[in-house]
Amino acid sequence: MGARAVHQFTSFARRGDAVYDHAEQLRKIFLSWGLRSDIYLLDPEPSAYEGVFYHKKYRPSPDDIILYHFGIGGKLTDIVLRQPGRKFLVYHNMTPEKYLLGVDNQSYLHVRKGRKELDRMKGALDGVFAVSDYNARDLKEKNGYTDVTILPIVKDFSEFEGKTPSPGRVEKWKSDKKTIFFIGRIVPNKRHGDLIKTLYAYTKLYGRDARLVMPGSWKNTESYRDYLSNLAEKLGVGDLLEMPGFIDDEDFHVLFGMADVYLSLSEHEGFGVPLLEAMWFGAPVVAYSACAIPEILGPAGIKLKKKDSFVTATVLRELFENAEMRQRIIAAQKERLKEFSADKSEKILKEALVPYL
Repeated sequence: MGARAVHQFTSFARRGDAVYDHAEQLRKIFLSWGLRSDIYLLDPEPSAYEGVFYHKKYRPSPDDIILYHFGIGGKLTDIVLRQPGRKFLVYHNMTPEKYLLGVDNQSYLHVRKGRKELDRMKGALDGVFAVSDYNARDLKEKNGYTDVTILPIVKDFSEFEGKTPSPGRVEKWKSDKKTIFFIGRIVPNKRHGDLIKTLYAYTKLYGRDARLVMPGSWKNTESYRDYLSNLAEKLGVGDLLEMPGFIDDEDFHVLFGMADVYLSLSEHEGFGVPLLEAMWFGAPVVAYSACAIPEILGPAGIKLKKKDSFVTATVLRELFENAEMRQRIIAAQKERLKEFSADKSEKILKEALVPYL
């Protein structure tokens, strides 16, 4: 008998998190096929989202297909492996250990455990997906996987279409300065310090007419947040830096709408969902060309082969002043975004799962 259900397992549910958002979009695809599809979590806290449950509520069937979204080691791997049915890995990559040791030691240990879990899962899987070619190479080179299908992340922007943020939120973030924007968890691999150094270089070259806004959670990385704040003060740009921590959807909408440039100097990205978000909101992207970033940007955006704060600052200034160049980059990004459609991911899923349905 073919599968009549495709269920997914992931650690927690929070919209705005790349892994959960991906699972939610895949669930919509499975439901459109007439299949039953729920998402099961390691996190026991009740979820307000439809079709999302604590893993102990899962009622296994040998006919089920299970997609396991993996981004760090933990208890969930053993839970998934104990289930009957067909099992598929969806690999989102793990932050390299070197960026975590001494800053987030708990995550450091989970990453080390995760590599061992990837080794252990190899013989227990019916298929393997990776959300980027970079991630597929990571699995092959570090864990010896051989057959990996690329399944890019699908991002749904419908919640922002035709909507305008409240005047109060717009006023909250309003500024007469150019906005350099980056969003991501406050962890060393994102290289927020390099962003701050670029802001410093910009002020030395062109004055103080730009600000740097860097929202992102610093849970378990408070020491790194404090380092960044101290760095900004030391360089004399503390008053031009805003680190609001985790932000809600409305602040997210406002800040991407205000961004004069999206600047990423991150050194490790398994995919880089904010790149898609910048494309959709019309913020020109300038990004250090590392890991999956050149793959996701393709011919769009401006890719930096080397890091030089003063060179990067010059690029930002050109974007601020050259309207024709800016519009050309935004148009190319809009075209690039079409490559990450739900239809394309659905076709990939069908080819992989049809033998089991």
